[in-house]
Amino acid sequence: MSAPQSYYVPVDAGEAEFTEKRSRFLGHVRRVETEAEARAFLDEMRKKYYDARHNCWCYVLHEGGVVRYGDDGEPQGTAGQPMLNVFQREGVENVVCVVTRYFGGVLLGAGGLTRAYAKSAKDALDAAGKAQTAKIVGGQATFTELAAGTYTLVIAYADSSAGNKTITGLTVENKAVAQAITATAAAGVKRIDVDVTAASPLNVAVSLLQNGQIRDTRAIAAGVGRVSFENLAAGTYTVSVDYAPSQAGVSATVVENLNVTEQNVNIAIAGVTPGENKLTVSGTAKPNERIAISTVPDGGNTIVNVDANGKFSAELARTAGTYTEVSAQYVSDAASRVTLKGTFVVTGTVTKPGLEVDDLYNNSLTVVAKTTAGVTVYLKTGDYEQTLVADNRGIVRFTLPHTYAQGTRFTLTVYYGAGNTLSYTVDVTVGGTPYYTLLKRGSRGDGVYALTSRLSEMGYPVSPTDYYSDSVAAAVRLFQSANGLSADGMAGKLTQEKLYSVSAIGYSESGQTYPTLVRGDRGMALLYTLQQRLKDLGYYTIRVDGIFGSGTQRAVRWFQSVNGLAVTGKADSATQQLLYSSQAKAASGYSPDSYDTLSRSNRYNANVVPLQRRLKALGYLSGSVDGYFGSNTYRAVRSFQSRNGLAVTGVADPGTQQLLYSSSARPASGSSSSSSSSTGYRLLYWGCKGDAVKRLQQALIDAGYKSYVRSADGIYGQWTYDAVRAYQKDVGLSVDGIAGRNTQNKLYGTKY
Repeated sequence: MSAPQSYYVPVDAGEAEFTEKRSRFLGHVRRVETEAEARAFLDEMRKKYYDARHNCWCYVLHEGGVVRYGDDGEPQGTAGQPMLNVFQREGVENVVCVVTRYFGGVLLGAGGLTRAYAKSAKDALDAAGKAQTAKIVGGQATFTELAAGTYTLVIAYADSSAGNKTITGLTVENKAVAQAITATAAAGVKRIDVDVTAASPLNVAVSLLQNGQIRDTRAIAAGVGRVSFENLAAGTYTVSVDYAPSQAGVSATVVENLNVTEQNVNIAIAGVTPGENKLTVSGTAKPNERIAISTVPDGGNTIVNVDANGKFSAELARTAGTYTEVSAQYVSDAASRVTLKGTFVVTGTVTKPGLEVDDLYNNSLTVVAKTTAGVTVYLKTGDYEQTLVADNRGIVRFTLPHTYAQGTRFTLTVYYGAGNTLSYTVDVTVGGTPYYTLLKRGSRGDGVYALTSRLSEMGYPVSPTDYYSDSVAAAVRLFQSANGLSADGMAGKLTQEKLYSVSAIGYSESGQTYPTLVRGDRGMALLYTLQQRLKDLGYYTIRVDGIFGSGTQRAVRWFQSVNGLAVTGKADSATQQLLYSSQAKAASGYSPDSYDTLSRSNRYNANVVPLQRRLKALGYLSGSVDGYFGSNTYRAVRSFQSRNGLAVTGVADPGTQQLLYSSSARPASGSSSSSSSSTGYRLLYWGCKGDAVKRLQQALIDAGYKSYVRSADGIYGQWTYDAVRAYQKDVGLSVDGIAGRNTQNKLYGTKY
């Protein structure tokens, strides 16, 4: 037969008081046998402490297992439940406890309230003391797990009139009850593991609490072992470990602030910060995991560890350029991949900024800083300051709003990438002797306009403009060569001083002789000048690269033929003298070899490419420009001949080509180089970006200008500029490299 169950009850009435952050807590404990007695005591305390903010309570009755508690206006779970937990841990029943709080004006928070009410209940119980009790069943009652010492036994009959019997001086020997319990708890993903070691082989109760409420209790027999609480919601928990029942002199071991995380924590990319040769990526993910981060382009993975707080940050080494995507995923889970899209511009090693000063007359000043794309440039003078970001060519232009006296000084400071700072001071002279800043390809402003006006005035082949183009550089090379200067095409201080001096030699006065340039030559300054001049006159249609190849040779032959020179393909001095003069005739059509007859029998021929390009521009050729005279080209030639009143042979004889390349050529009926679109008109020029530029580039590719435009990247740069110029010349439009209304109407076959 098993021993009858025993439990603890208060010995006497207990009271305790303490103050926490000016809040006064009064704890009262009484022994009761019925729920009515417990309620009566609660009413008594409420009347006595009617002026208090809160009277929180709990009671436990052995008979029927009755358990009740109340928070009396305190946040749920911060008062009654923590008080009840005290008596449950101590194994005390037939008890009622009321804790009265006089609010002191300082909020304690949920954790502070939980601890304060639990302490008040425990202090009142300690003041009352506790005694173990058990019913006599079959003439026997057993009291277990007693501490060593001398005890008094009281036997109370159900009929109290029969009186009580008291036995004193009962001695219990030392059972070596443990004086401590060691417990460690570790939280992770949806789980808490608790390891317990007790010095005595007694039963241990492990309780899991959240917000002061017991969520679960597990037992460990013999005082040593592990319990695991699984499938927990994310949050913060507390573990309390005590003997069951509690032993005198032994306090519960409590482990607080156990953080449980979700199983599947999503990766979040909080931010991407571009810098100099790097991208810095930060975000949140599952604590202590490993994250693989990649970018588009350059998609190599960078592995980074997530810290214990679920945060990560990685510095990705990247070359200069624009990145459109940053992705992150758990190393072990490809399905967890998240992607942040945007435009992240990484600068390379920043170019040391140079200064250009324009508008040096009429006491005005314009400053141009040339550095690296995306670099922040800060300009400050005595009465003016502004911050701008360099464009995709690395150019920043400041136009100062005031007039300046001669000798004005200003400082330019450049901030970039990793926070480095470069500072320069430049002397500026306005309204007096000009300050000649370096002008070169890409420069803009009145300084360039004055330069080109002076060159044009002296007979050099260039028109006044405020943009320093390849044509301007070619004219500058001619001037430098004629005046004994280094022919680098850049207008520095020496070049400008000479140009504006009375001793400057004009083109007509130079009597310049030029070295003969032939196929295979490369790297000479005059080769760039030669190609650019041939390009301006319409003979040369590919990139200016300083290499005398087959394209340059054909252009020279064509120029010689149109201008009455011996057709040799060699750029001798006489050819160059005429080429650079105002008497040079522009190309009226494509004729590198006096219009060689082209037909299907030729198949591949270098002159088939311009033929196809011109047929495509006029709407006759629907296939690709590939240099192959096949059936598509044959049909296109026949269509052109038919519409233009020529003999329909399908052979591109000299007469057909002469008309084809002329401004009199009739386009195909209802032709369109690109399908019409409802997209609205927008003026497009160097520096523009976006879908409108992509559409323009794709139309140029479709029209046979792929050798210029490699891809539709949406950036209007040198390649797009050259393609537009070539197209404009092929279809008889004004050649300016700007995709205006007429150019787009022609290209798209629509009307804006």
